Amino acid sequence: MKSDHAALKDGRQAIEKGNYAAAVTELLPLARNGNASAQYWLAWMSHQGKGLPENKSAALAWARKAAVQGNADAEFLVGVLHAQGLGVARDDVEAARWFQRAGSRGNWSGQMKTGMCHMCGLGLPLDYLKAYMWFELAVAHSTGHDQVLNRHLRDVVAAMQLTPEQIAEAERLARNWKPQKPPGSNSPRPA
Repeated sequence: MKSDHAALKDGRQAIEKGNYAAAVTELLPLARNGNASAQYWLAWMSHQGKGLPENKSAALAWARKAAVQGNADAEFLVGVLHAQGLGVARDDVEAARWFQRAGSRGNWSGQMKTGMCHMCGLGLPLDYLKAYMWFELAVAHSTGHDQVLNRHLRDVVAAMQLTPEQIAEAERLARNWKPQKPPGSNSPRPA
């Protein structure tokens, strides 16, 4: 019998190869047994309609199961579904809460979205200093085009309203930031 680790690895490799039926075969038993990574990937496939019928309610259900276990990718997906009103009524406050949870665990997409929420006052208080801090974190945790976008967003916030002293404070907060640990974990989850 295959170990959970091997089944998860095989499921992820199947996704990378576009063999979504094989991914479902590997991941579904793990997800039903509470494996947060498998639950996230089933949520993603349900959201995208890859290997499973596109079903935003199912995507939300699987993502929530993984998110409550501290899976940052799932937390981000729950935020997206709430922000867009997919599988659930649109709720900017709930979306921001899930984006911030994902960002607090080192997920750069969650950091970027949390920065956007603070920049626009959408689901979180309008706060340019916090927006800058979250964008600064997203710059540090992203690469390539994503990093360029996050740097641009950070610089837009700086140009909008921040004094040099506020920028220095936001940069200090970002430097001192530490990722939160998932529930029941003794070490931070890798980004």
